[in-house]
Amino acid sequence: MDLAAVFAGLDRIAWSELHHAYGPAEDVPDLLRALTASTEEAAAEAEQELWGSLVHQGSVYEATVAAVPFLARLAAAGVRRASLLGMLGAVAESTDEHGLDREGAARAAVVAQLPSLLPSLADAVPEVRQCAAWAVARCGRTAGPDTRAALRRRWESETDPVVRADVLTACVRVDPDAAEGMAAIALRPRRKLHRCAWRPCWRAWKRVVPGIGSWPPSWRRCRRWTGTRQAVSGEANR
Repeated sequence: MDLAAVFAGLDRIAWSELHHAYGPAEDVPDLLRALTASTEEAAAEAEQELWGSLVHQGSVYEATVAAVPFLARLAAAGVRRASLLGMLGAVAESTDEHGLDREGAARAAVVAQLPSLLPSLADAVPEVRQCAAWAVARCGRTAGPDTRAALRRRWESETDPVVRADVLTACVRVDPDAAEGMAAIALRPRRKLHRCAWRPCWRAWKRVVPGIGSWPPSWRRCRRWTGTRQAVSGEANR
């Protein structure tokens, strides 16, 4: 891992003039570097500190935006990939912004880093693929055409049912037109649908038929794979 490339420009940022949840953000550079520590304990502690200061209870700050490129580079370089992808997704999802110069700046910062994050959709580790899909989903329709194409490719090749469900969720948020067709395929008779995919399928179906209040006939067949009817109705009502 080329740490010089990962942290290029880190010390040129006036971190003491930026703020996070606990005040001036001069501690952020050291915390970012600590993510690459040789001991798990030190790296995990730095990660928790960054969660608490940059994405504090879902809130984001001007220091959060400045840290996004470095978090993305670290994730792309293989450093705590699942965790950092999750953090980036949380940044993109936040609407509780403090001290930002424009609305949506935190999400825009994550969207700008998507080219380096999209390869994680094809990672060998299912958890990383799942977290990558989750993070991409939080960018919504601002994610752009390259992201939509990457999600379609992942949908076509993904074999893990849980990851596949997260990819479908991402498509519903990022590429709803394509998600309609994906949901239709997932709901075909005799096609097993993992319970994690019920919610994104429901969203896609409701988009096709606005105001729908009942389950489509093909979806009712999924009950044979659920344990109980109650579990199905619970997912639909969320």
